[in-house]
Amino acid sequence: MRRAGRAVRWAAALSFVAACSSSTNEPVTVTLDELPCEEITETGSWVTAPLPPLATGECAWFLFEDNTTYIFEHPLGRVPDGLANSLIAFDDDGVNSTPPSGDVFLFVGADESTITVRNGQNQTFFLRLVAN
Repeated sequence: MRRAGRAVRWAAALSFVAACSSSTNEPVTVTLDELPCEEITETGSWVTAPLPPLATGECAWFLFEDNTTYIFEHPLGRVPDGLANSLIAFDDDGVNSTPPSGDVFLFVGADESTITVRNGQNQTFFLRLVAN
């Protein structure tokens, strides 16, 4: 009897963890209008926000919510070569940022007009997306 109760508790706990870690969110499309400080740099890379220090609050980094897939529109007109210079931070001003890795920044796909990435963690970050 005791084993059966323990097994039921474990099954319930595992179901809870699975429910918390799986996302039923639909992908979120992010248009260029939603990125007021996006630009193409002198080197031809597209960035969603400048590096810190930020001059004004309107150039805050993108809120990269937990367990969410984002489809970013981009103006490159070609498939990006990479996203290697992207950064994440705990604050929207990008101070103390770091390159994302693992489930924090999952590359899903890209084409001539969009880049799809996913935050697969249960932690929200702020993102500076850079497409080369």
